[in-house]
Amino acid sequence: MMNKIKDFIFDKLLDSIWSLLCSVGLVSLLVAFINNILLLQIFSVSSSIFLILVLYICFKFHKEKKQLLFEINNLNTKLDEKIINHDKKIFEESNDMMPEQKFLDLIQWQLWNGWHRNEDFTPVDKFIDFFNLTSNCYLNEKIKIKLNKLFENLKQLTSFVGTHFFYLPHCEIYKLYPEIREFSEEENFLLEKLKELQDIINEVEVNYKKYRESVKEELLI
Repeated sequence: MMNKIKDFIFDKLLDSIWSLLCSVGLVSLLVAFINNILLLQIFSVSSSIFLILVLYICFKFHKEKKQLLFEINNLNTKLDEKIINHDKKIFEESNDMMPEQKFLDLIQWQLWNGWHRNEDFTPVDKFIDFFNLTSNCYLNEKIKIKLNKLFENLKQLTSFVGTHFFYLPHCEIYKLYPEIREFSEEENFLLEKLKELQDIINEVEVNYKKYRESVKEELLI
C-alpha cells in the first residue's frame, strides 16, 4: 500500500511539472510574439511577463499541492480503515479463543494455587498457536509491541507448566509436583517453584492488561 502511495505522489508531481513546463512554453511564445511584432519596450515587457510567469507558477504549484495533500489524506484514511478492520478481526478471533475473564480466572485462581484443569489451559496454547501464524499478525505497531511482550510471557508460562505440572487422573487436574506432601523435606522446593510460578503470573497479568488497553485505545473496542 505504501508503494502505491509513493507511485501516486510521483505521478502527481510529474503532472504538475508537465503543466508548468507547458505554461512556460506558452508564455515564452507570447514573449517572442510581443518582442518580434511590437518591438516596443522589450525589456519592460519581458520583465512584466517574467513576473506574471513567476506568479502563475506559484499559484499553479499551490493549487496542485493542495489537491495532492487532499488526495494523499484520502488514501491514508482508506489505509487506516483497512488496518483497523483487519486488526479488529484478528482481535475478535483471538478473544473468542481466550476470553478475558476465563483467562484471568485461570491465572489468578487455578495457576496461582499450583493447579489447573486441562480444558481451562488449552485456550492459552490456542492463543499462542494463533499468533504464531504470520497471517494473524496485527498491523498496528502499538498493539503489536504490547502483544509481543505478552507473547513472551505466555510462552514462559506454558514452558513452566509443561515442565513442573503433572496429571492427577482421579482429580482430572494438573498439579505442581503433586507427589510432594506438606511438611515433607521437599516442601521448600515446592514453595520455591510456586513462588517462581507466581512471579511469571504477575508478569503475564501486567502485560495482558497493557495489551488489552492498547487494543481498546487503538481499535476503540
